[in-house]
Amino acid sequence: PVAGAALPGAAELRRWLRERLPAYLVPTAFVPLDALPVTANGKLDRAALPAPTGPAETDRPYVEPRTEAEATLAKLWAETLRLDRVGVHDDFFDLGGHSLAIVRLAARACDLGLPVGVADILEHPTVAALAAAVGTREPVPAGTAVRRDGGVVVTLRDGDAGQRPLWCVHPSGGSVAWYLPLAQALPAGRPVLGLQARGIDGGVDADTMTGLAEDYLRELRARQPHGPYALLGWSMGGNIAQEMAIRLTEAGERVDVLLLLEPAVPDEAGMFAVTEALDLLDRAVAMRAAIRELTPGTPARLSQERELVATLRAAGVNEAEAELGADWPVAMWTALLRAAAAAYRPAPYRGPAHLLVSAEATTAGPGRPSVVAGESWPTYERRCRELFPGALTVHHLPGTHRSMVTDPGVAAVAALAAELLERTA
Repeated sequence: PVAGAALPGAAELRRWLRERLPAYLVPTAFVPLDALPVTANGKLDRAALPAPTGPAETDRPYVEPRTEAEATLAKLWAETLRLDRVGVHDDFFDLGGHSLAIVRLAARACDLGLPVGVADILEHPTVAALAAAVGTREPVPAGTAVRRDGGVVVTLRDGDAGQRPLWCVHPSGGSVAWYLPLAQALPAGRPVLGLQARGIDGGVDADTMTGLAEDYLRELRARQPHGPYALLGWSMGGNIAQEMAIRLTEAGERVDVLLLLEPAVPDEAGMFAVTEALDLLDRAVAMRAAIRELTPGTPARLSQERELVATLRAAGVNEAEAELGADWPVAMWTALLRAAAAAYRPAPYRGPAHLLVSAEATTAGPGRPSVVAGESWPTYERRCRELFPGALTVHHLPGTHRSMVTDPGVAAVAALAAELLERTA
């Protein structure tokens, strides 16, 4: 900035950036610095960057809570997002909320007996809207998840009635909140619907992959009775999407967009690893139950929480989800993984499909495994082509397994999805 010139406010910066960047690249918070911190070798020291503090600046004027429910939710939002205050009309995602913050917020609300689920926050992202949506529900017993009456379908983004939706199937964590950046990056007007695990909001999931696919198909076809269909799945979601596509084509329906973001391809070594992970996760389920009986913030609970995080990491849970610790629905995660390991052997799908792979997978080898390609890229590719003998198109992306659904890597996935949806309209 020019010496002596007033710094622009967050709202002004956000408006300026929105004219030049896709929505998913516009920052949610701004911190003025005289200079960027650097390491000894002159590179940006990300660890030394200060976290945003103070009230979040948004495009909406601050409106204080008007009811007890709004006050409680606003306080929870502020604690979860580390803000001084949250107004009742502030948008959770404009304030920096993300997929894992949603899970933590829902868990902490349920700890207080508030009937708030993950899907509720996705569909009602302001304090006022959320309080109104859950205000007529009965309180839940403290520490239990709220049951979602609306089934597994979650609206990630509304769209035009004339456009068919893109259906996004949850990964192994059960939550479709991971697809929010994708929904925001797609062209305006495209409806984006998520198929979320029942267990993420207190329900009970099928105990096999085929059972999960059949359950989700019933809900999908209640919203969209006939094709052509567009399905997308990341990680385990890719495997479920494949099972759904098989059943749809067997029923005489057309699936003309099937996007698979590094699905797992089971083999004997992989199944052995899953069995080991399940043993650790069963231990984590018991640990989580014991932790929630301890007083928050006490040395005993903090020690147990650290041990739980370490156990989750050893079981293969990604670092970000593992850090949620006692707030993460470990039992649901374990049930989904057990469904994937229950003698599951995917059947070939003979329709067209698109496989999206990251550089992390294509450079994988025995000494450098990726999340899904534990041996090497040629082996993973060969197994994928065996599962998709019809027409498999492989798309190579930079980054990692996770960066395909996060900013800025999700831009390439959104661009491909948009192109395919338009081409097959």
